Amino acid sequence: LKTSFPESFSFQLEYSFRVTHWRDIVPHIPLGPIGGYFHHRREAFYKNKMDPSEVKICTEAEDIECSDGLWFTTSIYEHTHYFGKQVSQYGKSGCA
Repeated sequence: LKTSFPESFSFQLEYSFRVTHWRDIVPHIPLGPIGGYFHHRREAFYKNKMDPSEVKICTEAEDIECSDGLWFTTSIYEHTHYFGKQVSQYGKSGCA
């Protein structure tokens, strides 16, 4: 079953978070309920400019208060830009 990995992950790595940026399309591919894929618990969800003072922490998987509530308004831009930088620039600057 495709839910066994996220359940095991959440249990083994209790203090881990998925970091998601507002309308990032990738957390919604493939579609959870339709494709049977699910995320592990605990998500740090950032809106718009990813201001740390506006982070929303969701403790349950597929919580509609975080990125799962925006599956119908997804964007490639938010997937390629995190914390004010284009994601590809992180590797080029030595950040891994």
